[in-house]
Amino acid sequence: MEKEHHSQVVKYSITAYIGNLALLNELLKITKQLLISNDLEIEPFTEFSLPFQAEYWYLKYLLLRDGKLKLELEDFKSLYEERNINIIWLNVTDEKNFVLECKDGNWFVSFIGLNKRITSLFDQFKLTPI
Repeated sequence: MEKEHHSQVVKYSITAYIGNLALLNELLKITKQLLISNDLEIEPFTEFSLPFQAEYWYLKYLLLRDGKLKLELEDFKSLYEERNINIIWLNVTDEKNFVLECKDGNWFVSFIGLNKRITSLFDQFKLTPI
């Protein structure tokens, strides 16, 4: 996938289905730290596992208290393992290379840096410039 390489940030719509947070784990392997801000809203299609519930509600509490949360690779492992979830709201960035957003179930990514490892990670998704 060839991204536009100029100073203007281009936002892409992600049309591929994302039914888990494993992507965050993959991004953390590259960036070592992510910032989640505003709100995180996830609903189960069936029922959340107990480890996921515990981590999800604690993360929601931290976001409510602080408005943002720095996430590292070893944090909240159950979040990445839960499958078949309905992600409604999410805003995450590494503050250097990308902003990943889910707004009302619609996914978007903006590349603010030229990290090839990050852009190639998004090659698995169908991206449409908006």
